[in-house]
Amino acid sequence: MIERHQQLHSIQAAMASCKEGKGSFILTEGPLGTGKTFLLKNVREYGAGEEFALIHASGRKLESNFPYGLTRQLLEQWLASASRKGLDTDLADSSGPAARLFDYAEDANLDQEHGLCEDLFHLLVSLSRRRPVLLLLDDLHWADLPSLRLLGSLSRRLEAHPILCCATALSTVSGEDIGFAAALGLSAPQRLSVRHLSEHGVGRYLSAVVDGPLDPGLARACHQATAGNPFFLHELVSEMQASAATDPASVARLGSTAIAQRVLRWIQQTSAPHAASTLAFARALAVLGSSRTLDELMGVADLAMAETVEAARALAGIGMIEPGVPLRYVAPVVRNALHDELPHAFRFRAHYSAAQMLDRDGASSERVAEHLQHVLPGKNSRDAEILIAAGLSALGKGDFAAAVTHYRSARLHAVPDSSLASLFAGLGEAELRLGEPEAIDHLRQALNLAADPLSAASIALNLSQALSAAGRYKEALAAVRSGYGEARGVDDRLALRLHSELIRITQILSSTTETADHPLTTRELPSIADWPECSPAHQAYEALLHGESAERVAWLCEDALKQRAPSSSSNGVTLDLWLIAFCLSSCGRLAESGALLDDAIQEAEIFGSGRFTSDLRGLRAFVNLKRGMLSETDTDATAVLDSGFGKGAELGRPFAVLARTELLLARNQVPAAASAFERHVANKISPEQVLVLPLRIARGELRLAQGDSESGVQDLLRAHKLLREWDVRCPALAPSIRVVQGLAHLGRYPEARHLAEEHLSAARAFGAPHILAAALCAYASAVEGPMPIEPLEEAVTILDGSAAAMARCTTLLQLGGALYSAGHTEEARRRLRAADEMAEGMGAILVSSQARRMLCAMGARARESTRVGASLTPREHRVAALASEGKRNKEIAHILFARVKTIEWHLSQVYRKLGITSRSDLREALEPAYATGPSCAVPARW
Repeated sequence: MIERHQQLHSIQAAMASCKEGKGSFILTEGPLGTGKTFLLKNVREYGAGEEFALIHASGRKLESNFPYGLTRQLLEQWLASASRKGLDTDLADSSGPAARLFDYAEDANLDQEHGLCEDLFHLLVSLSRRRPVLLLLDDLHWADLPSLRLLGSLSRRLEAHPILCCATALSTVSGEDIGFAAALGLSAPQRLSVRHLSEHGVGRYLSAVVDGPLDPGLARACHQATAGNPFFLHELVSEMQASAATDPASVARLGSTAIAQRVLRWIQQTSAPHAASTLAFARALAVLGSSRTLDELMGVADLAMAETVEAARALAGIGMIEPGVPLRYVAPVVRNALHDELPHAFRFRAHYSAAQMLDRDGASSERVAEHLQHVLPGKNSRDAEILIAAGLSALGKGDFAAAVTHYRSARLHAVPDSSLASLFAGLGEAELRLGEPEAIDHLRQALNLAADPLSAASIALNLSQALSAAGRYKEALAAVRSGYGEARGVDDRLALRLHSELIRITQILSSTTETADHPLTTRELPSIADWPECSPAHQAYEALLHGESAERVAWLCEDALKQRAPSSSSNGVTLDLWLIAFCLSSCGRLAESGALLDDAIQEAEIFGSGRFTSDLRGLRAFVNLKRGMLSETDTDATAVLDSGFGKGAELGRPFAVLARTELLLARNQVPAAASAFERHVANKISPEQVLVLPLRIARGELRLAQGDSESGVQDLLRAHKLLREWDVRCPALAPSIRVVQGLAHLGRYPEARHLAEEHLSAARAFGAPHILAAALCAYASAVEGPMPIEPLEEAVTILDGSAAAMARCTTLLQLGGALYSAGHTEEARRRLRAADEMAEGMGAILVSSQARRMLCAMGARARESTRVGASLTPREHRVAALASEGKRNKEIAHILFARVKTIEWHLSQVYRKLGITSRSDLREALEPAYATGPSCAVPARW
């Protein structure tokens, strides 16, 4: 009775009036399967409880030509249940016609319609004297015409008697009746309408019948599949439960046998005498799915145009198809059900006929291929060419599963020799995006068959990526070099993509082999400076390495982003995006770097490249750590380190190791940090190459935390020395701050002071606020004796409002300690409380515990945070920030690798904690929180 309570209430009101002596006639109309019979059943149960005399009848197709069949059926149950005395009393006033209607022993003359109407009316009046009468008439559209005329005559005389007639009948989609109202002679009966369920109504039904939590998209998928038809919905849910397919994606493919049987029965009943042609039309439409012209359906169904028009009118009349263009079933589940029930021979023949017809009419290759998927392989080379073209189209749209299906189907047909290379190239690329191992063999076949040098270069790029994903880096390097040689000087854009891949693989090999026959840095790779169209991202990276100002590097990054053309795959662009994001984070543009990585990861996911996603997520873990987003750091770093990718030392993995190590140290989990470092790094720090520097820095920090200051400082000094040997002059990349703090801890103040002054000078020239603030903190640490307050206060001022939350947290802690040592207790308390509040909000246990120990030493207690949004967890902050940027829940879930339902739950918590009710209020509500933001501890550095 979902969304039927208004109709039931109207009928109950009429029943109340009937009990007071005022009868009426109510007609409830609706399309097939909308629950009219079930509504009547509820009325009957209600009437029984209200002590009505119940008389029920139902129109039947087989009895529609039997005169007074409905009238006889209407009173049969009353005759069977009435006592002889009651029967004699009720029939006492009836003259011949009524009595003869029920006297099957005589040859009743039923032509006296007027007299029969009078007798039946008096009969009902006689019944109503003892208790009110409720006539229930189902499927009135199948009633015989004499019975309809009789009911029409009676209905005009019910108002003065306690007699209520409730009838149901079929209506078309437009709400028009199918002719029985005219037969009734009713000008304006009380008419009710039942329609299909809304999406909300479908959700209510699912909640009632499906066990466990529901996917938020399931109600929408079921509503789209059934158009809200209650019968279709009931059968679809039964099919879902039987097949355990309760995810939205599976719903669109389901079709119930019960639906097919019921629809076929409806067609046969409602479209006579054109049932055969209507059935052929319905099956043809199930084959085509949709059709823009009747000519298409006429050809597949093998009907004349007049028959096709009549069949379309019949199906539209019962609400099965949508009027207008294109023609399609209102409920996709009907199409699925009918298609699944097609005889195999008919299905093959119809699909092949449809494919040939659509191809002649110039339909798209993808539409034709949909039908070729259902036919047996043949020797027609045209079929193979269509499937290959459809695979290429799907590949361009990012639908790699569909592309694989089309290409594999094409292999079963007679493929012309000229098309074999494109078939294997497309199949291999699609399999590469899906992470399937067969990609390597198919791409090798394509490379051997390719006659065009540029095609061979493009295939070589994909083959290199497939081999690299399998950990076969030397083979990948050989493949990409061969492609590079083919493309250079012919296609600069393709050659640049190959060059980016060459850089990436060379870096991996340089960090995983014992030999020194590979270049050590990107600047030592072959001839990037000689390119006429050098990558803007590489220019920004070069500027960063050479120590140009943060403003200049950031400008080059912005220019690189403007020049980046949209790509149809993730080949070659991932390194550029990685470099841009890395440069922006080094310049202190952490929020922009994080947003760029979010979008790049989403793009890599669309193209199905787990390895590229791993590279980007590793860097995002490191950037998010700087931003104080510990939960996100943990999620990304763990995913990268535990994934099947990264068996070598690709771009993202070393940064994931560094982020994971610093995260655990910030949480004061030193043993866990040591265990994780040993498990994921082992002996991969040698040889000393660019990619392993983050690993050496991580080991140095871990050793310092373990109390092995000498070894820790040596690791960090070695990293510092290597950068100088490679002429890398950017202060954002050097671990100078931790080196200074380690040297000071060992009492080596002169060395610490010299390095701190040098680093501070370079940081001021570089101009990135978070690097300058960290250099000021390091300078203060290098002073022997009481720590100076002025550099620390300058650092706090610089970081005020900065996205470098980690640096803000530790700087406040350091300033609070210096103020306390200098005797400025009140100011120290204020700074330490701020550090404690920020660290606690992010889960940085180490900084929080240090701040609280100092507060306790002053005789103060850490108070509860009073800032707006302080109660938000890190994940809630992240979800709220993305939502405030206008991203939808599905996009946020994709970025954070979470379920949509999880995102919805986090947003509900955000709304509750911030006291808001909608997305539009998020930005304003979060602004005070962003001023301080979720924070934690660990100085900012590479």
